[in-house]
Amino acid sequence: MTHKELTFDIPFHKFQMGRIDTFIDEEILNLKLDKGVVTITAPDQIMLTSIEYEEDLVKDFTEAYIYYTREVQKNTDPYILSKMPTNRITVPFNLSRLVLGDWQQIVFFTLDDMDKITLQLDFQLSHSILGLESMHTTAELQTFDITDIIQRTLMNSHEDKVTVVSPSESAVLYTLYPDKYKDFVAFLEALAPKNKTYRHSHSWDIHEVAYTHIRAAFISQILTLNTSGGGLDLKGERLFLTELDTIPRRRDIYFEIWKESR
Repeated sequence: MTHKELTFDIPFHKFQMGRIDTFIDEEILNLKLDKGVVTITAPDQIMLTSIEYEEDLVKDFTEAYIYYTREVQKNTDPYILSKMPTNRITVPFNLSRLVLGDWQQIVFFTLDDMDKITLQLDFQLSHSILGLESMHTTAELQTFDITDIIQRTLMNSHEDKVTVVSPSESAVLYTLYPDKYKDFVAFLEALAPKNKTYRHSHSWDIHEVAYTHIRAAFISQILTLNTSGGGLDLKGERLFLTELDTIPRRRDIYFEIWKESR
């Protein structure tokens, strides 16, 4: 494992966002690493997530997050809230660059004022094959249980981690107890209502785009899951993909199987 630090030695205001994937790609190149995963750990006052880093969408997300802290959070099941991004994320890299879904970038989002930000980067090489599974979606909120798809690839594997990457900024990837799905959908709808006007929509000429991207940024889109006995160890949960877009799409799910350093 190779450890590095990435420091932004300037003050940041509460609810400010910054893109970091390009800096991490530079570190991967400088270290001459080809394939593996990088675990990014931020201070507790930081949330790490993936988003299309576009100015209007960043503003929309910030407004949605402020609304979340004032209205949505207090009325939401803590179990559902546990699916939100945290200050730690593991991202695969291949051919010396991060593997991300379409139009996604890795960003930090400050939850408080900070004098500076230092991120811990732990790079770990992997010799497993980066997996890819494809599916076609046809409707908004169409949901697939992809647990068995990933399980098939894990059969006879002696690795102990798998990192799964959402295919797009408008497709949500998450683990969940199946009986919590209605609560999960209600949470998404509360975060970014469909009938609201957003800045981001002005950039696209399609009103439906904005709220799907905001909703997706509130969910951990890149998941690292434990394995046991050649299968996912989900403690009773299942791994799901939900389409947020309103038109048919092909979705490619990327995943990296790897062994954690002891």
